[in-house]
Amino acid sequence: MAQTFFDRQGSPIAYSDDDVNIYLYSGRAAAYIDGGSIHAFSGKYLGTLRRGWVRDSDGHCVFFTERAISASGPPMPTMRAQPTKNVKKPPPAKGLKQSKPATPARRRTWSQLSGQHFFEL
Repeated sequence: MAQTFFDRQGSPIAYSDDDVNIYLYSGRAAAYIDGGSIHAFSGKYLGTLRRGWVRDSDGHCVFFTERAISASGPPMPTMRAQPTKNVKKPPPAKGLKQSKPATPARRRTWSQLSGQHFFEL
């Protein structure tokens, strides 16, 4: 099922057409979802996806999707229109997955990480 990842301003930053690979609108494969955890293709643990919210490793919200349950996170802004999707580039090989750290408390605040910076950790 397709989903779009919106930032704290309601701007669409990334999307997934298959609930596994996450792409930026430039067409670059940015990360992948595995059992609710989000990993960079290098294997680095980035955060979690739960109840439509992407949270960083400290439990703060980075993105929300159309599936987000509003009571699970901070106030959601109005979703802006999605830009045109460029042709998807093949995802790189997956590196050795970093272990998921202890699950932090789910905070109802926005992360200091913004937009594409989340994927560049």
